[in-house]
Amino acid sequence: MEEINPEKEGMKEAKKYTSLSTRLPYTDAVLFSMFCKRLGTNTSERLRQLVIYDLKKPIKQTSAGINKIKYDKVHNSFSWFVLLDSGREIKVLDNLSLEFLKNFQNEIQEAIKERNDWVHQTNSDSVDIPREIIGEKKDE
Repeated sequence: MEEINPEKEGMKEAKKYTSLSTRLPYTDAVLFSMFCKRLGTNTSERLRQLVIYDLKKPIKQTSAGINKIKYDKVHNSFSWFVLLDSGREIKVLDNLSLEFLKNFQNEIQEAIKERNDWVHQTNSDSVDIPREIIGEKKDE
């Protein structure tokens, strides 16, 4: 069978759209409609603008805080917490053995050493410096 080329035939592919909706109390719906009129738009267009705006807005992927390891004398084990800058404390892992923490510490040190070798960091107090600042090319 011969394949039809839509551009050649003058046909255009229909854009695919879908409708989104929400349920609002009647008074909120009326207020939103009036608000849209003041903005010079309609409710559908305003909802479209809000959706597009939200989709383009970056979502925060990280939070700031510090790690805390606490020793439980009763169970002779450790717990790993993260204390967020907001003051909230989150338990990451519980009932960790001393052997687990020693192994974890060794693995962290090995990963840091590998990273430092990769970026050619020989002094422990050195920091990353963009190559553009010091005039190096990427292949140097």
